[in-house]
Amino acid sequence: MIEGHTESVLHVTTAAFDRSLLASCSKDNSIIIWKLSGDSGDGQVQLLPVARATGHTNSVNAACFSYSGKRPFLLSVSADATIKLWSLVGLNPEVRMDENVEDVDKLTCSSTFVA
Repeated sequence: MIEGHTESVLHVTTAAFDRSLLASCSKDNSIIIWKLSGDSGDGQVQLLPVARATGHTNSVNAACFSYSGKRPFLLSVSADATIKLWSLVGLNPEVRMDENVEDVDKLTCSSTFVA
């Protein structure tokens, strides 16, 4: 069993620029960034939590990784009707969008496009 979130996980995504990075979004209002560690010789692969992004005030419905060419980032959408852009350097929300995103529960992005 993997421990990390205190509520149900709603979404899991991987980073195209680093397939060993995953992000899980939860009803506990947080995102956990995970790192897949290599085989330790016993055939087991470990999933280790490396960071937690907090700042949403309701369930985090989805997230996606992207890389702008200068630095990697994570976008998240929440039931609190916000979209946040997180720098993966320090996991601080850099941009908060409070437009009406109340019913958004899916998210996709690239280095130049968010939908």
